Amino acid sequence: MAINNNKLAKELLEAVGGKNNVANVAHCATRLRFNLKDEAKANEEKTKKLQGVVTVVRKAGQFQVVIGNEVSEVYKEVIKAGGFKNLAADSLDSGAPKGGLVNRLIDMIAGIFPPLLRAMCGGGLIKGIVAICAATGLLTPEMGTYIVLHAIGDSVFYFLPVFLGFSAGHKFGGSPYLTAIIGASLLHPDLAALGGLTGTTITFLKIPMTIMNYSSSVIPILLAAYVCCKLEAFFRAKLPVIIRNFVTPTLCLLIVVPLTLFIIGPACLAFSSALARGYLSIHPILGGMLVGAGWQVLVIFGIHWGFVPVMINNISTMGFDTLGPAAQAGAFSQTGAAFGMALKMKDKETKGMALSNVISGIFGITEPIIYGITLPRKKPFILGAVGGAVGGAVGGAMGASAFSMGALGILSLPTAIDPVNGFTDAFFGALAGMVVSFTVAAVLNYITYTDDTVKEKEASFNNSPAAVPGVSIDIYSPMDGKVIPLDKSKDPVYAGETLGKGVMIEPSASKVYAPFNGTVSMLFNTKHALGLTSDDGVELLIHVGIDTVKLAGKYFSSRVTQGQRITKGQLLLKFDKDKILDEGYKLETPIIVTNTGCYRDVRQAAVSNTRKGDKLIEIR
Repeated sequence: MAINNNKLAKELLEAVGGKNNVANVAHCATRLRFNLKDEAKANEEKTKKLQGVVTVVRKAGQFQVVIGNEVSEVYKEVIKAGGFKNLAADSLDSGAPKGGLVNRLIDMIAGIFPPLLRAMCGGGLIKGIVAICAATGLLTPEMGTYIVLHAIGDSVFYFLPVFLGFSAGHKFGGSPYLTAIIGASLLHPDLAALGGLTGTTITFLKIPMTIMNYSSSVIPILLAAYVCCKLEAFFRAKLPVIIRNFVTPTLCLLIVVPLTLFIIGPACLAFSSALARGYLSIHPILGGMLVGAGWQVLVIFGIHWGFVPVMINNISTMGFDTLGPAAQAGAFSQTGAAFGMALKMKDKETKGMALSNVISGIFGITEPIIYGITLPRKKPFILGAVGGAVGGAVGGAMGASAFSMGALGILSLPTAIDPVNGFTDAFFGALAGMVVSFTVAAVLNYITYTDDTVKEKEASFNNSPAAVPGVSIDIYSPMDGKVIPLDKSKDPVYAGETLGKGVMIEPSASKVYAPFNGTVSMLFNTKHALGLTSDDGVELLIHVGIDTVKLAGKYFSSRVTQGQRITKGQLLLKFDKDKILDEGYKLETPIIVTNTGCYRDVRQAAVSNTRKGDKLIEIR
């Protein structure tokens, strides 16, 4: 059944102690990050059990709820359900537990950089495509096409202080437009022209001021935005209401921009250069090995965001970065581990989940692999880290580097193409790191992994009160129509048999009948689905259509009530087939044995078209 994001959001707020316990909430690529006023009120186990939640991580002063690809949609519903307004923009002093300096720093980074991630990925990928075209001779820097495409791809990085200023303003609780203007001031053409001449000095109020190049810089605007937000709060509290709204931004700009050009900017750029040189001093093989082995551990605790500014700083300061490619090797190692395990898995459901997560991992989303496959079994995760260490070391030895921030996973490869020299060791090293880490982890896990899933299911069967040796039960069709295998469903939850095995019917009529003697165990308020329990103990879900819950009961009418006794062939539901189709909904109807695990085999009867009362499902 598809996840109801609105329902999940309300359940999440209840599980974390209510909306009044939420001081701040933001999201990254896969997880919601709650800052709670009292973490003791959050029920971790209850949160983990919610449908749509992968797992929960407590780290960096945050209650992190791993959702996956739907996180941005769930975040919107959380904001709506809590009645929050710009909650993600609240100040660090909003009542969230501060924790240590490291926790506060990571919380700050996690609140500022994720909103820019997609734009940076898009820009980085376009820069990579331009580099490919230049390396293969399709484009030259003199061509108009090259100039336009390069401008599109490079703009997010060149104007990074503006975007970071806006995001930081949100995070620090000030006016994001005001802090964005500070970033824009640093890049103004008049100053930028002077900044291109290293060490150029001008005077401001007769005081010497050294102009620097702030394009693509990170640290200066973050510190400037923090100072600006603090000043803004001070002035708004002290100035008379009648002049507050226009005098406050004036004073903030007049103080912070010169202060940044005089002190903050030069000091931060000097620190940035020292940071880059310090990172560069680490031996590339050792660095690659450590990052490749440990990156997914950082992901588990949600502290990998703390290294994003280092990557950006490396590129803006040195023109390249080696941390990102090593991290990608670490991601591919867990993906390879899952692939090696999948090759040994016997259970169709588990194997399908593993392979689908491998595809996500190839594109950089590894948390479903970590929490659902490798980490619970411990040894596969460790062997994956070994693969990451080997791949990271190989990449480091070959000079794996990235020349811009880009997409995750395999789509990050174009960023490893040198914009000047094309395909160099930087690219082949990054590629080798991915391939080697994936292969080593896959081989190690294929050799060592023993699939216990079937044994676990057998044990579950043997211990199940519903399991009866030699059981033979037939389920009869509740409607007329065409029979479709369940794995052909457009809904991945049904297709993956997550709820159990069964079939689908594409109805040719508009009535649902009882498939056996039993009881109505569940009847949805929207009348589009119902749960039945047979006298033999079979639990059956009949769900008319896909996403028809959105109709809120329109075009459906029930002829039974929850708890009512039913007999085979009794009319249960009626629906208006034509009107539902006119609304744009699909009427394929999953019929699921939800307690499939209690039986040795649940299979579709040998039938392609069915009428009410025909044998549809065989249970053995």
